[in-house]
Amino acid sequence: MENFNKIVDSVISAKKKEIENTKNSIRNSRVYPVINYDKFTELFVTIANKEILRNKQVHEFEVDLNTTKVLRKLHQYFTGQSKEMNVYKGIILLGDVGTGKTLIMKTFVKIVGMLIFKTKIETLHAKEIDYILKKERDNNTIFYSQKSIFIDDIGKENQSVNNYGTKTNPIIDLFTMRSHTGTSPLTFATANYNENTLVKFYGKTIVDRFKETFNFITLEGNESKRKIKY
Repeated sequence: MENFNKIVDSVISAKKKEIENTKNSIRNSRVYPVINYDKFTELFVTIANKEILRNKQVHEFEVDLNTTKVLRKLHQYFTGQSKEMNVYKGIILLGDVGTGKTLIMKTFVKIVGMLIFKTKIETLHAKEIDYILKKERDNNTIFYSQKSIFIDDIGKENQSVNNYGTKTNPIIDLFTMRSHTGTSPLTFATANYNENTLVKFYGKTIVDRFKETFNFITLEGNESKRKIKY
């Protein structure tokens, strides 16, 4: 009995060491930029204004009270200083229609892509998901399953798609594929909901999957001139 306990203690010790080594590996897998909030905001506004011009609009990005709350959370996430958010999850920005969510997240993922991942984060609209999944199945590719992506307007995708005779939900299919890759790609998104209306729209099971994938941030306020055309 004593020898058996020693074996068990040895196994426990080895597994604890494996866990700690894995945690250290995760902690060291990403280098967080050292940038203060003011400089981050200046960078953010500059890239947002460029995005606005790219859409052939001439107004400038407006940093108001509601935007500031979101930018502070994004800065904390970006620099690895957030105590509220898990930096190994992506972000979904929730809020009313026309508040500027798309512009904010498009700008943020460009900054993350440039300064953290050193590569472009692919952007797609939710309406494209079923087409992309079908294309990947037909071509036996896994590009969108392995790469970090930004999905605009979650909730606008087709809710039920006939996949060779089986009814499927494209957003869940995509998240399932991404969770099985072993590469831990980040997903960023926007949605015209709050957490309660998300549950009403998708159901608790799907929203629980969202919580495994995203940190939730809400942009308060009504329609504003920050919005851009997709």
